[in-house]
Amino acid sequence: MADTNAVDFSKVVLILGNFVGADGILDWSDNSRFHFNPSANTAGMSWKGGQSNEQELKPPFLRLVMGEDLFDPAGWVLGSHHDSDICDLQIAKTNQTGISRQACRVDISPHTHRPRVTRLSDRAIRIHGQATIPVKRGLPQELQGPVIIDLGAVKFRAWTPERTAAETARYKERARSYSKDIMGSLPKRLPSILSHDETSAEYVRYGANNAVYVVEGQGMQGKGAHASVMKVKNVSTGEFFGAKEPFYKISDNADTARKRFEALRMEYMHIKHLDHPHIVKAFDLVVAEDLTLPPWMIVEYIPLNLGEALPGLDKSERLIVMSHLGSALSYMHARGVTHRDLKPENALVIKRQTELTVKVADFGTSKQNESAKMDTFTGTEIYMAPELFNRPRLYTNKIDMWALGLIGMQLFTNWDPDIDDRWDPNDFRTWVCEVALPEIAKAPAFLQPMIKGLLQKMPERRWSSWKCLKWLWKHEPTDSPHETFEPNMDNKTGIKRPASRDTALLQTDKNNRYRRSPNPSLSTARVHVTESQTDESLPNTASPDFREPSALSTASTPRIDDTVLGLDSRDDDQSSSTDTDLEDWQE
Repeated sequence: MADTNAVDFSKVVLILGNFVGADGILDWSDNSRFHFNPSANTAGMSWKGGQSNEQELKPPFLRLVMGEDLFDPAGWVLGSHHDSDICDLQIAKTNQTGISRQACRVDISPHTHRPRVTRLSDRAIRIHGQATIPVKRGLPQELQGPVIIDLGAVKFRAWTPERTAAETARYKERARSYSKDIMGSLPKRLPSILSHDETSAEYVRYGANNAVYVVEGQGMQGKGAHASVMKVKNVSTGEFFGAKEPFYKISDNADTARKRFEALRMEYMHIKHLDHPHIVKAFDLVVAEDLTLPPWMIVEYIPLNLGEALPGLDKSERLIVMSHLGSALSYMHARGVTHRDLKPENALVIKRQTELTVKVADFGTSKQNESAKMDTFTGTEIYMAPELFNRPRLYTNKIDMWALGLIGMQLFTNWDPDIDDRWDPNDFRTWVCEVALPEIAKAPAFLQPMIKGLLQKMPERRWSSWKCLKWLWKHEPTDSPHETFEPNMDNKTGIKRPASRDTALLQTDKNNRYRRSPNPSLSTARVHVTESQTDESLPNTASPDFREPSALSTASTPRIDDTVLGLDSRDDDQSSSTDTDLEDWQE
């Protein structure tokens, strides 16, 4: 059964051993092809991967060799299915053990060339190394060193062998070739009969249902840190879409091309799973026939962003902007997704006569996580929360709320981030006390507590998106916005609500306070924040005092404490000084 040929460690991706719960594994399916006998195939101890002699390694041993014994170039599939065309390595007799037919995939990272594990099913998988890491479905987890891969009924040890300098060089070369094979194996759709033969391959992609996406006009419509967005036309239907194209160079190697594709695919999957009226929709992910050209993500075509639209927005529309952004963030955060780059340029605006809709876009830096703790430095600096500049860096989805507070300040005061020369990430205290607080004082009185609550120094004291929505609903106009607000020519937003109007609003009969306005108002966001979170429909006239949607209390992201979603007693005490003042910056 053992292979008598010497093993070339420049080809070996991973060695498996110390199986628990998989007695007789070599006799299942075609598993014998993975068998590895160290004594017959190696000289020395390099196969142990640097593990000490105190670490007992128990046979049988299996090894995954680059480019061998895998049905799909994407990687080796491990699970309980007996058909090796479906499951490359069978690690359980049947799925009755709790191991799915296709439980996980092992492949090679294009970033580091380390082996990775990706969960393919709903069944939990944990990796025990220096720390225990839960593997999230669809998110590859790199193996930093020797680990135990725990699938519940079956556990096994996994490690990489030690390589000489020459073996390491050959391994990296083969890993890049592996990336090229992966990119070459991506499914490509055939050109439609409606394709424009004269169109350069650089400006056309073929999608599902005979879609032919061709760049319209001058091409690029918007440009971000990592990608540009073009207006494209599906010549098969005449519809217009946006196409997000990552930046690229023809000279990029296969690893770079694969990293680019995986990042765009991850963003596409994030958006596809976030079905919400105030989050941009994604329709397709299409690759080019020429592997040197980047893929496109086909999305809604919305050419206007909030930064561009802001000067033309009136007072009531600016409130709607805050409501729609808060609605989208509530939905995202309840599902464990943090945007991490919220700013006006990433909020798209649709204006149709008296109707205004805002949609959050650009999820290229978004993060879905189990622990709610992140440490990557990412985003647009002036909208980044203070904790992103701390050492050690550790933050939660409350960084999105800080950014929302700055957007609120931008909407309702004279603050302009483009000309703010006082902002200093090394001295937030001075900036908050000498710039932010004086500007917030210019906002409508009823909005000041909310903006201050969003700019709290301590993330756990910062308002949640749900709390912001309740605040906005509580103070929304009951009739025409023009009757509720009075213009103030000294303020560029032209918004001013006298304290007497606030008092009158709060003392009004509840049914009258929340009746449907004949004009566009914040009430349209009430259904939007809950319609995908609960089976019960929420009428537009519902009071903000009703119970919080159950999905918000059972979100996949664990809370730091109850204040993360504003569920503690302070959440209903909107006048609390700890919520509405920024004295922690002044201490």
